[in-house]
Amino acid sequence: MAKIYRFELMFMGELQQVGFLQGLDDIGLSNAEVRGLLSMFDSLPVEELDESVSFWFTEEGIRTFETAINRVNAEISNHGWSLAGAFMEAPGGENALFEEDEIIYQDQYQIALCREGIYDLVACGDIEYVEIYDVETFLMATENGVMLQFQKEINELPFDPPPSVLRDLGGRIEEAHSEKKGLCGLEVDGLMYQLWQRNPEVVEGMGYEYSDD
Repeated sequence: MAKIYRFELMFMGELQQVGFLQGLDDIGLSNAEVRGLLSMFDSLPVEELDESVSFWFTEEGIRTFETAINRVNAEISNHGWSLAGAFMEAPGGENALFEEDEIIYQDQYQIALCREGIYDLVACGDIEYVEIYDVETFLMATENGVMLQFQKEINELPFDPPPSVLRDLGGRIEEAHSEKKGLCGLEVDGLMYQLWQRNPEVVEGMGYEYSDD
């Protein structure tokens, strides 16, 4: 089933309730850095609408701008910021939260929905944001409830988690793969890499070696 996706800014783990492109001017980047990041989205139509809306990427949109979104996430991380992603079934689909006639604007890359309606769904937990490492890992998590739950656990780790906590979480990730409880090898690799970033020595001791190069 088709999904739609949105990314908002987080600061030190706190969601800021602002779209990631709208808030770039306020996070400590230089004007040149902001212009450079925004230029990667030049082919994304910009619509001036009369009502308050929330823009979501379509399947084509998120694939088209995947590299650009990852670049934004990497650049803002140098200033203590990150991206959080949310997803839901596209309007009109089975069990979708919105009907097709509730779409305010649509093109091949994005759709716009009522902002107030989105906020209400976030407040009641029907839409949930999770901090992302990159778009590919996020998309894998949206297709796999087991991986999404592990991703949430990783997001909730403190900056410098105890080695025992990393070993326990890594062990459960491995178990979910070895016992065929919902994780494939690529998904395990994406999760373990994030643990490696927290403490390379501990994760390498579990048999996983990575490089930031």
